[in-house]
Amino acid sequence: MLICTNMEDLREQTHTRHYELYRRCKLEEMGFSDVGPENKPVSLQETYEAKRHEFHGERQRKEEEMKQMFVQRVKEKEAILKEAERELQAKFEHLKRVHQEERMKLEEKRKILDEEIIAFSKKKATCEIFQTQAFLASGSNLRKDKDRKKEPGYRFELLCIDVRTSETNCGRKDAEEAPISCKTEVPEHRRSSQAKVIKKAEACFDFLAIFICFITYFISLNGHSY
Repeated sequence: MLICTNMEDLREQTHTRHYELYRRCKLEEMGFSDVGPENKPVSLQETYEAKRHEFHGERQRKEEEMKQMFVQRVKEKEAILKEAERELQAKFEHLKRVHQEERMKLEEKRKILDEEIIAFSKKKATCEIFQTQAFLASGSNLRKDKDRKKEPGYRFELLCIDVRTSETNCGRKDAEEAPISCKTEVPEHRRSSQAKVIKKAEACFDFLAIFICFITYFISLNGHSY
């Protein structure tokens, strides 16, 4: 009954007092007021325009600050990237220079190695020629030694003259010469000892020839390395 009787009054009070009080408090919080700094009445439109200009200026100021901050960050990033690029370029140049030096050293070593290989091949061919000659000489000497062993022995023939006297018709004695050949044979033990001496001498000569070849080769290698 109370609500039905006083409903219209309650609605009117809520609209005119409570809602209006709430709206005024919210507008004051936002900066809108009916009274100015000098206690003069201010219209809502003027307050709105002032707030809009203030907000627009604040927005422009924020935009400028953000632009300047963005430009500053971009400049810092560009400086960092340029510094990194300079470091990478310097590192690349250093690595390129080191690679060039290593390549030159390897080329020089390769040339020296090729020269050593050529010199070694020449010396090897020379040593092979010397060894072949020594082998052929020793083979011929061995064949000669075998041929000598196959022979029956050394024989010395002595020519002896037999002088016989005979009388001629005139009473003279003519000397009649008749050659007599005497053959002497060398003993078997002397022949074997001579063959052994010859064989030993040939072996010594072959060893000396090979030794001289190796000595010459090592001396030339040491001279080339120095």
